[in-house]
This record gives sequence, C-alpha cells and structure tokens, in this order.
Amino acid sequence: MKTPVIVTSALIVAGLAIAPKFVGNAVENRLEDMVKTLNRSPMLEVSLSDYNKSWFSSDAVINVTFHGEATAGAGEDDFTVKLPLSVAHGPVIFDGAPSLDWVKWHLEVETGEQLKTLLRWDDSQPLYQFSGSVGLLQKIDFSERLLPFEIDSEAGVVKFSGYQGQGEGRGVVQYEGGAESLLIPIEGGSVVAKGLHVNFETELDLDKFVDGKLSNMSANFSLDQLDVGELFALKKLMVDVSSDYDAKTKLADATVAYSAAEVTVAEHTASDLALEIEVKNISDEFNDFYSEQLEQLDDSALEAENMQALLLKSLPLLLKNDPEFNIKKLAVTLPEGSFIGHANLAVKGVNADNIKLEDNAFWLQHTVFDSSFTADKPLAEKIATEFFTAQQANQQQAPQDMAEARQMAQQQASMTLMMLAGQGMLQDLDKTFKIDFSFNKGEVNLNGKAMPLPPGLIPQP
Repeated sequence: MKTPVIVTSALIVAGLAIAPKFVGNAVENRLEDMVKTLNRSPMLEVSLSDYNKSWFSSDAVINVTFHGEATAGAGEDDFTVKLPLSVAHGPVIFDGAPSLDWVKWHLEVETGEQLKTLLRWDDSQPLYQFSGSVGLLQKIDFSERLLPFEIDSEAGVVKFSGYQGQGEGRGVVQYEGGAESLLIPIEGGSVVAKGLHVNFETELDLDKFVDGKLSNMSANFSLDQLDVGELFALKKLMVDVSSDYDAKTKLADATVAYSAAEVTVAEHTASDLALEIEVKNISDEFNDFYSEQLEQLDDSALEAENMQALLLKSLPLLLKNDPEFNIKKLAVTLPEGSFIGHANLAVKGVNADNIKLEDNAFWLQHTVFDSSFTADKPLAEKIATEFFTAQQANQQQAPQDMAEARQMAQQQASMTLMMLAGQGMLQDLDKTFKIDFSFNKGEVNLNGKAMPLPPGLIPQP
C-alpha cells in the first residue's frame, strides 16, 4: 500500500520545488506529468479528477488503482485509493496560520469502504498524510505520516507500527524517516522486522526524476533486526546507495554497499558481512538510449532473450567510456576465521569502430582485471573440507561412516592447500592464505609472477 503513495509524494516534492512556475495552469500540467510517470507501472493505474483551480489555490483528487497481486486480500479484482490534494499559492498564504511561502500543500488518503476491507486503523484520522511548503527563498520543508495498521491474513494478523518521515532542502533535499516494527505471520512462526531507518539526499529536479536521468544522490537504509521464525535471524542490516554525476563529462559512478553485523541460518552464524559494488563511467548517452529502448518493450517482450539483445545493442555506448565494475569489498567472519577480498574489472579502449563481440583475443586485449582474496587458515581448511566431503558423498556408491569420511576430507583438504601453496598458487602468510590475481591487456600475473596465456588466446598487435 505505501510504495505507490510514497512515489506519488516524492514526485510532488520534486514538482513543487519549482514554486514560482507552479500557479494556475502550471499546477495542472505538473500534476499530469506526475500521473503519466506513475502509470508506467503495470500494477498501477493513476488518474486525476475533480480538479479545481483559483487564484489562490488548486485542488484535485489523485486516484490510484491497484491491479493483480497488489489487491491480494481486498476481495476484488481492482482496488482504488483516492488521494485528495490541496495546493495553496503564495507568496502570502492564509491556509491555516498565515505564512510567506510560494506553495503550501497537503495530501492524504481518503477513508473509504474499499480501504477498510483491507486494513484496520484508527479511521478517525487519514491513514496517510503528506504536507509541505516551499518558501520564498526556495527552501522546501515537508513531512509524512503513515498510521499503524493491521491486515488479516490466512496465517494471522499482519501488524505495522506506522511510519514517519520529514525532509528539507534548497535545490538538494535531505530526508529521514523510520518505522518501529512489522510483524507478518507465516506457517510455523512469523517474520518480525524492527528498527527501520531511511535517510537520503537527492537533487530536486522533476525532469530528471521523471525521465530517469543520471543525477547526484545518496541514500541509507538500515534495519536493526529481522527474524524469520526459528530459521533465520539478521542483526544491523545496512544498505548504502550513491550516485555521483559529473555534469561536464556527463558520466556517473554508482555504488551499492550491503553490510550486516550478524546473520544466523539454522545453527550456523556469520558476522561482519559486507559486499560493496561500484559501477563507474556510465554515460548519459548509454543511460538514455537503454531507458528509451526498455520503455518501448511491453511486458511480453521482457524476456531473457530480448533483454540480452537490447544489452548487445547498447554495448558500444556502454563501452566507449571505459566502464568499470568493481567489487570493492567482500567480507565475512565465521567461527573458523575471516575472509576478505576485492575484484576490479575494466574494459578500456573499445569503440563502435573496433569492437569485435565474438573475438576472445580482442576482449583479452582490452580487459583489465585485478583481485586479491585473503582467508584465515582454519577457515580455508574448513571450506576445503566441506568441498571434499561433498565430493566424496557424490562418488560413494554405498553408505560410509560419516566420521571416517570427515577425517579423510580433512586430510585431503590440508594436503591440497599445502600443495597449492608449494606451487605458488596460494601465498602462505603464517596465519592466512592469500591469492593475488591480475590481468592487464593480455598479461596474467598470479601472486607476483607472470603466467603465459594459451597460444590461441594471446592478443595480436
């Protein structure tokens, strides 16, 4: 329920940030743009009704109809939510307490019988409210609130604690919000999430938002705790997302970082988990072309074969700016020890004139790769032991004593690691094993030593 409402709210924030133009007919035009954007979702149908405008205010109702699985539990094929919106025009506003603002707005979810069939909440108040203003110096302030609610399901009662958020800014908006808890009953237990926190900073540019343009932004999502019955538990999940756009070069770098303090699956526990991924040198040209082509595909065309064809069609635009794909950090700690590593991949010097998609030697000539991985020795031996234990189980025709099989796998693992270290495939660093591997335009290096390529893969000058 909340997602389409929040998307609507985000678009309204971006639109109202250009307040001097947001009067009279401009109000209606901007709202129509927002409606068109929301209608790109196959699960939503959005329309504008009851639009009234005057010198000092504009009023409208945004109708959001949910289709398919989004209506589960409502008992009907379609489910419609009405969002009355009122906008007061400045510079002197008398809506409530008098203020000097260009624009002041309020949006809420209209309480109706359809909504009551799906949710239970204190219906003396609107389920969702979103209010804000744009000052004379273009500073924007806004806040939103989603009340606590319950939903009946086959497994029990879904309970949500409610959500509150607020933001402000001028040109760039800073936002923070959060929810205390969510409980979803499932067979044999329940899913319980606690301590949701959201923070983001982004440009207030409606055209970029609507058209999916590259821009500057950063966001952080965190969850204090997530439990799924007795099988899964997670503590301190963090997700950081950022995009850094250079208006001069028209290139953007994007980063997504995941981390968790602790994850428990059944009786196995891991801690200090981290995965950070970075994509660099993504151009406006590639982003616009790919987005436009993707928008032209209908749902039936969004299959793997068609998506692969679209990617190949877009590939020259992607590669011309020397893109990079980097795993900046991959880390985990288990009872036996820790693992940490990184890997960086770049494609350089490729353009539409020289690209040879099916030539392996061509790609080797234009690929740069480097990586480094380190594991504590007990952890490396544990991983190798599990590998050989599974291998034995697949090879044995008759049942074997598990303790004996485990002992054999441990011996095999220890001997294999020692052999790889003796051959220079692994670096033996007293308490850890380490491997460094790099590839630079046809030259391979393993742990500081050059390695030859097979003759058929040697790039030709």
